Amino acid sequence: GEWRASIGHKMDMDVLKAITTREAVLEDMAVESEEASRRFFSNTRTFVVEEDVAPLLQLIDRLRLVTVQTVEAICAWRDYQEAMRRLGSGDKGDAADSTKGRWSCSVMVEGPQLWKASTEFKSEIKRFQRDSQPAKRSRELLYLGVFPTKSEAAQAYDRTIMK
Repeated sequence: GEWRASIGHKMDMDVLKAITTREAVLEDMAVESEEASRRFFSNTRTFVVEEDVAPLLQLIDRLRLVTVQTVEAICAWRDYQEAMRRLGSGDKGDAADSTKGRWSCSVMVEGPQLWKASTEFKSEIKRFQRDSQPAKRSRELLYLGVFPTKSEAAQAYDRTIMK
């Protein structure tokens, strides 16, 4: 009853706090990346020094940590929701469980070429250089459908990949 609802609300709040924290770090990173660019372009060096990007590197470490915390909160929330669903439906987790649920299946396929490869270029003038880049191809998501079992979804995926 009531204790289940309070646990559910706490888990909802944990997920929302984790997502909000991550979004705040992303906003801080956007601001700091602009500042790092400004610091880099305001000097006459042709290379990046650590003091120009140190705050940004710290934010990247922070982002990594809050992303893990966000994923863990979402996984805990998802596990709790699944347990409540099973508890509410009287499911005991038996062999018939494999026929329950719906499995969505999609495949990422390579599309047409967007642009050709570029060669390396280095100028004698400050900051005009680029590394060689491979050709860029578009990628498209091919939706295969929703299947009643995991094995049917896997078979559809395998059939599509083998084409």
